[in-house]
Amino acid sequence: MSSNQNGEHLKELEVTGCTLLRDIKKNTIVDIYGVVTKFKLPTKTRGQDFVCSISVADPSRGMGQMGDTSINLFHHNSQTLPQFRGTGDIFVLRRARVQAFQNKLQCVSIKSNTTWAIIPSRPSGKDPSNEIVPVNIPGMVLSLDEKDYHVIRILQDWLQTMPSSGNTFATLAPQPSGNNSTTFQFPGKMLRTISQINRPGLFSDLVAEVVGHYSDTERKTTQLLVVDYTTNELLVDQEISRFGVAGRRVIMCTLFDEHHQYCPKVNTGSFVFIRNANSKLDMNQCLELRVHGDRDRKLMNPGVRLLARDDPRLVPLLEKRHEYMSSIQQLPKKSTLQLNSDSSQQRVWTVTKHKDINITPLSTVVASKMANKFRVRACVIDYKPKIIKDMVRPWCSRCQKSCSPCENPNMSCTFCMAKITVYKYQFACLLQDAHGVQLPVIFYDKDAEMFLCNSAPSNLYLEDYAASELKEQIDTICPAGKSSNVWLDFCIQSYMVDIDGQKDRRFRVFDTELKIH
Repeated sequence: MSSNQNGEHLKELEVTGCTLLRDIKKNTIVDIYGVVTKFKLPTKTRGQDFVCSISVADPSRGMGQMGDTSINLFHHNSQTLPQFRGTGDIFVLRRARVQAFQNKLQCVSIKSNTTWAIIPSRPSGKDPSNEIVPVNIPGMVLSLDEKDYHVIRILQDWLQTMPSSGNTFATLAPQPSGNNSTTFQFPGKMLRTISQINRPGLFSDLVAEVVGHYSDTERKTTQLLVVDYTTNELLVDQEISRFGVAGRRVIMCTLFDEHHQYCPKVNTGSFVFIRNANSKLDMNQCLELRVHGDRDRKLMNPGVRLLARDDPRLVPLLEKRHEYMSSIQQLPKKSTLQLNSDSSQQRVWTVTKHKDINITPLSTVVASKMANKFRVRACVIDYKPKIIKDMVRPWCSRCQKSCSPCENPNMSCTFCMAKITVYKYQFACLLQDAHGVQLPVIFYDKDAEMFLCNSAPSNLYLEDYAASELKEQIDTICPAGKSSNVWLDFCIQSYMVDIDGQKDRRFRVFDTELKIH
């Protein structure tokens, strides 16, 4: 980059009155802006905090090792520390202390005082008038004003003048896609699709969607079943009823050590970035991934991070998913997967955890007298209560009873008058299998919440949007209270209840999640 280009952007920054990197002084508190040239993922310190190291640059000092300014940020929550999508992001830092280290000045965060924001880099050729949207950082709130946006645009323009090769940004790898979005590779690792992991012993970074997850507390491992909708001949050929995805697409990734311990809460449908996964062949010579901890370093670098749905790294995956879902619509209808007959052509299925349980006919379930767990395949032909808003009931934590729902935002328990603060799902569906046998099953509390894609219960008489969302979900499996001929797998368990001294056998759905696309 020429000195003239550097000077032009420098003059623009000087007009804004912002603090330039060349002007920071030892033992002062500063607000600075910079283009990220290097970064390290958060690691655990010897104390209670995590630390993240960053290098930034601006036109006042230029690029390169001599121009970069180092920043060390500390926080008790690793998720609050910056999670950069790539070098070239813009970093805004408020109230950091300037210190000298090895004859160079660096910025260090001040506990409970320093704040920061990340603005993703603008892909080459993208309209600079587009809205600047900071990355959402859990536990960090920093409001940006017009001056901030002006400085950010200047730095983005400065970055665009960089030559395409031979500079600090060799690790910034734009991959053009069909909608002009940009994906980025983390430096030092190869971002691969599942189809590109073609042999054991290959370390890869991976962007994927979770279709199943299990945690083994005894072995201290977490297993994620993930897809990116590409295929690999080294994978098992799955039936579509198993995970909602057919063919050789689902790969298992096992997390060990700190990666198991600090694995974020994932659900079916979560998008994740998996770092440094090693490919192996299992005992059946099928491909799997493993993310091991570093026992020699007592530093924490989680191998799995949740991705927001607007993350640019998801663009290729979402395109592949759209292609796959479109192809599914052309497949013949099967008992394990049916499409709604309406014009929207939604695809509806369920994901169940217990694949080792064989499908049991409802006649066998009804005839069984022992408390047991079953996996059944049936369609929903009716549900109760008919009023959708009554499917969530107020729950009294004191007397452990539910009350009738109503529109009162400050309702009290009708038994003990305690204030109601908890709500629980409670409804039933009538199942019918291919032999015409019917069975009523109960959806209750956390099991019902899981079935409904982890939608939190609330007072539906006061939450119209939540009520409409629930109605849409129920209508997909039983529109207007009539059978939709959508065949779904359910895990159910039988149990006995005592009603007025009489034993009554009931069935409850568990570990089953409804999927709608």
